[in-house]
Amino acid sequence: METPLNIFQYRWTRAKSVQSFFFWLFRISTYLILLAASYLFIKIAYEGSITVFRSNFPFINTSFFTQSPQTLYVFEWDDKTLSPEQLSAVAEVEEDIRREIPEQEAYYIAAIAEAEASESEIRARLKEVDHDGSRLKKEIKKIGKKEEKATKAIQKLDKKQQRMFDRNAEQSELDAMREKILQALEDRKEIFREKAALEKQLADQAELKNQLASSLPGALQKEFEQVISNLKASLEWPAPGYFEEQNIEEAKINKKYDAERAKLEQKYQPKIDQAKDPLSKKTYSDRLKEKTAELETEREQKLAKARSFEAGDKEYRGVYARKVEAADLQVKTYSYSGGGIFPAIAGTVLLTVGSMTIALILGILSAIYLSEYAKPGKILNLIRLSILNLAGVPSIVFGLFGFGMFVLFFGWNVSLLAGCFTLAFMVLPVIITASEESLRAIPQGFREGSLALGATKWTSIRTNVLPYALPGILTSSVLGVARVAGETAPIMFTAAYALRDNLPWEGLDDPMDFFFQGVMALPYHIYVVSSKIPQNEYTKRMQYGTAFVFLVLVAGIALTSIILRIRMRKKYKW
Repeated sequence: METPLNIFQYRWTRAKSVQSFFFWLFRISTYLILLAASYLFIKIAYEGSITVFRSNFPFINTSFFTQSPQTLYVFEWDDKTLSPEQLSAVAEVEEDIRREIPEQEAYYIAAIAEAEASESEIRARLKEVDHDGSRLKKEIKKIGKKEEKATKAIQKLDKKQQRMFDRNAEQSELDAMREKILQALEDRKEIFREKAALEKQLADQAELKNQLASSLPGALQKEFEQVISNLKASLEWPAPGYFEEQNIEEAKINKKYDAERAKLEQKYQPKIDQAKDPLSKKTYSDRLKEKTAELETEREQKLAKARSFEAGDKEYRGVYARKVEAADLQVKTYSYSGGGIFPAIAGTVLLTVGSMTIALILGILSAIYLSEYAKPGKILNLIRLSILNLAGVPSIVFGLFGFGMFVLFFGWNVSLLAGCFTLAFMVLPVIITASEESLRAIPQGFREGSLALGATKWTSIRTNVLPYALPGILTSSVLGVARVAGETAPIMFTAAYALRDNLPWEGLDDPMDFFFQGVMALPYHIYVVSSKIPQNEYTKRMQYGTAFVFLVLVAGIALTSIILRIRMRKKYKW
């Protein structure tokens, strides 16, 4: 008797096979992507924490967060390798430093007293220099406009001359035009000379300003403290117990590698002894020699690392240079591998906050217009389609747009303001779309109720619609922060410097100069350190440390937006 057919029984078909195949393909691909991303984040967190954290109090590498990037100086300072002549030369340097400390103290005390007596005169002179500098900048700006005007005039004359050639003008007319062009060129050369003279005067004024600023009592006191601190630190280095700790570390390394070498010999020596034919014996013997050589090379690298001393550019020149030069030691330098990343952190925060402020203002206003004021139709649909298309434009295109628009056309040069506007325009489509959807999600009754009570349309939007849409708007800002903070291509053309000594708020002649100067940024710093300089273990350390801080910073800014969104959602419920 045949089993009755069950209409609910699972039947395997070709379509279901294909569906199952693609389901598992996409599922496994997703898991692999998540696994790769998790590995990447864990590796950055592990390697970066080695740079960021310390094993002793205060457990954080404060210099990494407070200093600017510097060249790293690495040299070996080992009591077993320093000869008696080298130690004698170092002792002579120490005697010179002991004599120099009281001399420097006397010099700076007298200089500070003299500066305090004439401080009012110095400050008055500084004001005069500032005034002259501002005047020279205005004159240079005027000369720049004259130069641009002269260049345009020459271009017009050149085009006119070309037209005369095309219509076979008389030789006398051509000669007259040539004279006009030569005169225009001579006039422009005179403008160039005048501009160069003014720029030289401005440079002299800047140098004079630095000299006057450094002669103020506060600046002299700071310099005095730094000089004496460096001299005392140089005299006290190396600290008591330095060589003992170094020897203990070397002993640990030797013990570890001796044990590994013994394991290798224990593994291969029986095979060599038991080998019956010479070829096998030679194979095992060569393999043992190869493994032992690799182990010894690794041991030497670890020992050299233990004997090495590392110092940033400023610290090396201020504290260690005299003793190292006296001992005639070989010093290796590694660019961008010392110091810290504080200017890059400050620049990233300024760019992110500035661009998001601009993007939120423009995006919310645009969304209000599209949602509440614009009339439905083809033009509105075209605008929305254009906004959606802009969201898919590569960041490098926005960078080139910002370079052409803000850096060249507006004349802002490579500056914080140009970078903020470029990043704001890049994230604007996402914010407009999300804000418009949040506004349209608010029930129509909210608007009609306030309008029925006599409120204007703008009052209705401002009090009854916008507050309830803020949680959704802040959601888009979280996405925008993550994208803005991590972009390298746009700021490469518009805002970022590879290295900048001053922080954005330092050395300003005018408060507005704060917005019209370039800044360092973490993503661009990672790009420079990882691809523009020779790679080594020290640059690797800087790369991972910077990437770790960058991820924490972006997560912190995004977390702030999330907390703000949650609080707004609790406050405005409907």
